[in-house]
Amino acid sequence: MEEAALVRLTVLARDQPGELIRVLKPLSDHNANIQGVFHDHSRDSDKNVATGSVPVEITFTFDPSMSEHDKKKRIDKIKAALAKDRIQILDISIETVETTRVDHVLLLGSIFETDIQDSIVKINSTGARIADMQAAIDSENKQSTVMFKLEYEKDKIHAALMAKVASLCEEKGLKYITS
Repeated sequence: MEEAALVRLTVLARDQPGELIRVLKPLSDHNANIQGVFHDHSRDSDKNVATGSVPVEITFTFDPSMSEHDKKKRIDKIKAALAKDRIQILDISIETVETTRVDHVLLLGSIFETDIQDSIVKINSTGARIADMQAAIDSENKQSTVMFKLEYEKDKIHAALMAKVASLCEEKGLKYITS
């Protein structure tokens, strides 16, 4: 299981075209890998009417092989660049998060007729979590296609998960494709 430092930065940005690019440039200049940007300029409750500004929350990471000392130096440089551009920092925090592995499994066959709930329980028993499920059902032919998005935290779960999917499909006469 890997751990990564996730930086959560909230700034006050002017509500005008081009401002988001101006806010993100210092992050790009210092090799931040942007994970997400939340910027909702339509919410009046968040708007600073006096300045015409809105909060923008940006989450980002750095190369995992970078030392903690180097990451902190980069964050200091980003903060300095934002200050130089007169972009107000409202909050900044660093969280350590476990990185999540993701696999997709596509099941084909009589999935619902062979007890999909049982299949879900067996997949979950490996320690993986079903993060999303999509299904297409041909009720006339009793054939289905179900796609599971599976998330898990430990590399050792992968082998057990794939073995469970294979045995489940053999037991129930299903076919599967993994990615």
